[in-house]
Amino acid sequence: MGAGLYMFWQEKIETNEPKDKFSAFGGELYEVIQDNYWEKVSDERLSSIFKEATIAVLGQADSLTEKNKEGVTLMLENSLGDRTDDEKRQAVIEIGSLIASNLPPTGIGGILSTKQETDLRNTVANIDTSRTLYDIIETNENADSDQIASAANLKIKEIAESSDENKEEKIKEVEYAQLVLTNNNNRVMYDESRIEPTIFDKKISEDTLYLHIKRFSPTTYNEFLNTMQSYGNLKAPQNLIIDIRGNIGGSTDVVPYILGLFVGQGKYVYDFYKQGEYIPTKTQIQKLPELSPFVNIVLLTDNGTQSSSELFVAGFKSYNIGMVLGDKTGGVGAIKNTFPLNTKISDNESHSLYMVHIITLTDNGQPIHGNGVEPDIYLKDKNWQNKLSVYYPQPFIREISDSINDRPTF
Repeated sequence: MGAGLYMFWQEKIETNEPKDKFSAFGGELYEVIQDNYWEKVSDERLSSIFKEATIAVLGQADSLTEKNKEGVTLMLENSLGDRTDDEKRQAVIEIGSLIASNLPPTGIGGILSTKQETDLRNTVANIDTSRTLYDIIETNENADSDQIASAANLKIKEIAESSDENKEEKIKEVEYAQLVLTNNNNRVMYDESRIEPTIFDKKISEDTLYLHIKRFSPTTYNEFLNTMQSYGNLKAPQNLIIDIRGNIGGSTDVVPYILGLFVGQGKYVYDFYKQGEYIPTKTQIQKLPELSPFVNIVLLTDNGTQSSSELFVAGFKSYNIGMVLGDKTGGVGAIKNTFPLNTKISDNESHSLYMVHIITLTDNGQPIHGNGVEPDIYLKDKNWQNKLSVYYPQPFIREISDSINDRPTF
């Protein structure tokens, strides 16, 4: 489809082809926005946005002969004038970034370089390229679990005896590295792709399992599945605390799979909305038998629970999987993506447009963005424990309270 659109574009403006790659870059940007932005944008509105951004960056803009892609391309060409290539390159990147950032919801989009896009995707995948966990402990990939534990203990002792003002934070980093690298599944994943785990689990009592989901990445489904299957021999009844406080989201693709483990396949959970079309999203997997013993489930949220995490909360509430306790989620329910810009304006760098292309709606049709998802019970309610006692036994409520006040260590 992309090639067909490109051919159509070529034929349409063949007699008025831009003289330089920089105005062509702007023309391609215009087309990508119209095709992929979550909201339909008329030529009149989008061409005006381009002109306003050009004025903001250059201080002036040539007139629009047509309010469409061709008119914008020509306007950019004339406005850029006889500037140097470096000046034109910088200008069109600034113009594009300004436009993307000001498309509602504002403050999100931009023009990304190849490195910036790679960094973004690494963040979603929970990959940190700034250091390795082995470097933190000062060991290597050939070390076995016992050697890693020994190296970690030595490193912790060294830091504790130092005068470093940040010693507590550095000790936590070493403890985290040890935790990841001494878990076989996590270490295999890390060694293969440098992906760090998103789920940490702890059995905090005979009857209660605590799960901390730090974010939703492409690996989170398998992590969740493996974790729950590892507790398959627990005796019912069981209590489950799922903590997604501070979870900023990440991948939306895994959410229908994880929800399916609770409610089964083919269950409607929420809508995606794009350019006037409602796209229903359903669960993608059968129920997980190992979840059936967990009859008391609570989900902890706060304002730092954002993006795909909010989709999980919405689905969790919709099917009454358990009680949602905490605070309203952050209201960041806009799905972003990168869209490659094929027009090369640099010999050694490619660029892409980063913007919102889908808005998420809860099962009652309300957009998550700007609204968030409310908990069943607010923690700020002084009577939250009494309200929760209608649903859960007191020992479990005490464990929930302890987990809220002092998040379990692993």
